Amino acid sequence: MRRACLLVGALLFPASIVAGQPPGRPPRDRAAVQAGTGIIRGRVFAGDTGKPLRRARITAAAPELGGEPRATSTGMDGRYEITDLPAGRYTLRVSRSGYLPLMYGQRRPLEQGKPLQLLDKQAIDNIDFNLPRSGVIRGQIIDELSEPVADVPVFAMRSMYWQGRRRTVPAAPPARTDDAGEFRLVGLGPGTYYVMANLRETWTVTENGVQQTLGYAPTYFPGTTSLTDARRVTVGVGQDAVNTNFALMPGRTATISGTAVDSAGRPLVSRPVNLLQEFAGPGMGMMMMGATTMTAPDGSFALKNVSPRRS
Repeated sequence: MRRACLLVGALLFPASIVAGQPPGRPPRDRAAVQAGTGIIRGRVFAGDTGKPLRRARITAAAPELGGEPRATSTGMDGRYEITDLPAGRYTLRVSRSGYLPLMYGQRRPLEQGKPLQLLDKQAIDNIDFNLPRSGVIRGQIIDELSEPVADVPVFAMRSMYWQGRRRTVPAAPPARTDDAGEFRLVGLGPGTYYVMANLRETWTVTENGVQQTLGYAPTYFPGTTSLTDARRVTVGVGQDAVNTNFALMPGRTATISGTAVDSAGRPLVSRPVNLLQEFAGPGMGMMMMGATTMTAPDGSFALKNVSPRRS
């Protein structure tokens, strides 16, 4: 989901109020970590080659028991062991860079996992995982003159239900183009994606004696500012989708103006006004600054040279 919002000034609250703790009271005690005698062991393999994976991270969590999740990493032979676990129902999750994370009970990504029941003094062996490699989207970003553009944020977006309705949300952290304009979006699960480039850069041109400021609109592959006209990129398990090349679309910048007042209708004087663009989805969120200014003595403000945008 992309969302632009205006922020005027800022309000500061004591940390105890933000956390829901009444001021003046000591923080609530954390639940004591419960010791146990259970053990979970297994190995982690690469799904494509079958070779043991070292440095894979295994996390065991049992929310009903309280306390922090237990975690360990695999050794050179892909083995792991988590000891001193109290009896309970555990959610096991395995992750490693370059591979898709899996939960216990999943045979492939996007399936439903299941809890692992551990009894007191029980040792459960052979809880093995075969991690599939993550997908990659590669491409190049150029400008309207077909020259490569460096340092452009590039997003892999997915259409999915989130917060009660279907939205187009980021599926992974953004990549940035290198000096050749090339990007590499990594850590992608199987599915279809929209690829979007979003460069916040403006410049001034003069035509027929008239000066105007231009900027780049958020642009989707294969080179359109409209999501409706965007082309989806399909990525399989461990697949490398290449040649996702497209040009940024320039346009005239805009000015956003208004007046900021308080709850009594009095103008807010010399207060910062920021235009932020939000990219948020399950497991990921970030803000990008669009423009900033200060309010005048009458509370008025004008955010100039805002990059063009089309929903």
